[in-house]
This record gives sequence, C-alpha cells and structure tokens, in this order.
Amino acid sequence: MIQSLYDYNTTEHENRKKQESGCAVPVLVVIAQTGVKICDPDDKSVRMSHALRRISYATCDSARTLFAFVAREPRSDSAVQYCHAFETDTPEQVSNRYI
Repeated sequence: MIQSLYDYNTTEHENRKKQESGCAVPVLVVIAQTGVKICDPDDKSVRMSHALRRISYATCDSARTLFAFVAREPRSDSAVQYCHAFETDTPEQVSNRYI
C-alpha cells in the first residue's frame, strides 16, 4: 500500500478542476493478485477498482516518482481505455511496489 499517491485521472470535469487549481487528490493504492483498488486514504473507502483482466498496461518511472496503468471500464468496449497516473512522494514508493 502507498499512502500518498495522487490520482490524476478521475472524471473529465474533476480533471479540469485539478488542472486549473494545480492540486491533486491524495489516494491510497492497494495492489493485489486480484487487481488494483484506489481508496480514500482516510476512511479506506474504495473510489475505484480494476480487476487485473481489465488492466492492459502498467509502467513506472521511479526517477520522476510516477506510476501509471491503462484499464478499460467493466462491460465497456475494449477499444476505450483510461490511463490512471499517480505521483508518489519518494522514488522508493514506485520502485519497491511496482517492479
């Protein structure tokens, strides 16, 4: 679990608001054999969940403290996918968790 990731990909409207304000939303990312969950860091409620079968690509750049994955929504056209990008506080959070 990573305590201080920031989800840069929520809804289009929320993304615009974040871009305008320059702030991101802190999230807790939980990675398990069943998939990836993005949770509220305070109450641990699930904001979004992706089964591994829906994730087509994941990558990280520990030098820039970034982690990202591409996934499709449940029961949606496989051609429509969304990129979820996160920034950590330290490079170790990326390299230790995802590689």
